[in-house]
Amino acid sequence: MGALHHLCLYAHPHDDDLIKILLKAHADANAARRDADRPLHVAAATMHDEAARALLNAGAEPDAFGEGGLTPMMIAAVAGHASIIS
Repeated sequence: MGALHHLCLYAHPHDDDLIKILLKAHADANAARRDADRPLHVAAATMHDEAARALLNAGAEPDAFGEGGLTPMMIAAVAGHASIIS
């Protein structure tokens, strides 16, 4: 699991700056784990709004299929937070 995945999973509000720093340093916003989930899947599942916005601004794909054939949009919608991806 990459640094962006970890930050999206375990992040506290003050970690948003770390996510933005990694993205500015050209961290891959679409890096996939072995299960095909990308950082945006994790941000959507954990309802991490600021991370999701930063990832989307860095080119993360909201329609990328991850584990179980789910996209970040689907995950956010199921969690009742589709607005973080749109």
